[in-house]
Amino acid sequence: MRERNLCPFLIFRIKHQAMRRIKIYLDTSVISYLDQSDSPEKMQRTQELWDVFKNDEYDICISETVLDELYKCPDDKLNRLTFFLGQIRYTVLRENDASLELAEGYIQENVLTRKHYLDLVHLSLATVNYCHILLSWNFSHIVQHRTMTGVNITNKKFGYGELMLLSPFSFRCEEE
Repeated sequence: MRERNLCPFLIFRIKHQAMRRIKIYLDTSVISYLDQSDSPEKMQRTQELWDVFKNDEYDICISETVLDELYKCPDDKLNRLTFFLGQIRYTVLRENDASLELAEGYIQENVLTRKHYLDLVHLSLATVNYCHILLSWNFSHIVQHRTMTGVNITNKKFGYGELMLLSPFSFRCEEE
């Protein structure tokens, strides 16, 4: 198989097979699409992915920021999303000085503007907690080549590793 024919996630898996378990940060959109009937294709893909996460193959992370955003959902949706969260094992990450400093670094490097600060928080929390992948349905600001390039250039300047920004459609594409 030639590398150019593989999805980014599979290339990542091949290059990192010897390392510890892959650590994945889920932004709010991924959890929200578990119950998003107005977008059945994304909802189905997210639920399929959730079934994989139930197998505990990956170290899953969310953040207090994700939880804060979820708490803004109507009660009935929040109850369903809480039920889903109870099906997997995950770690809740908290903002800290390093994540706030990196979020400001992203602003200084024009990765995103301050207007999209919560997106920057997701990116910085994933980075400073050594996540390998951030999964998101946010194609406007997060799952963009420009954003991933800017994040990784800034991460390098701050002494952090690379972070892959993927949608649930891209994740595990070659393993299915």
